[in-house]
Amino acid sequence: MARRPPSSLRKDVFRKRSRTVEKKADEIAKLSGAQVYVVMLHHGQFYVYTSHNTNAWPPSKDQIDQSFPVPKRTAPTNFKVAKD
Repeated sequence: MARRPPSSLRKDVFRKRSRTVEKKADEIAKLSGAQVYVVMLHHGQFYVYTSHNTNAWPPSKDQIDQSFPVPKRTAPTNFKVAKD
């Protein structure tokens, strides 16, 4: 059996993982009533999930920055595991 090229594997990984993210976002919205908006950019194409289709959703960056309580922001560094 021929090995698949790395680019093909990366496409499959993105397809599967992005679908999982969308399903989890939908699950959070349905189970908790949260409004969820997820944007992914992959090879120049945007992939967008939104739980609510209204003109007020998603909020602008300014609306988020000026909101109270202060937004909880997450970045990749929040998920790094310390090595022993």
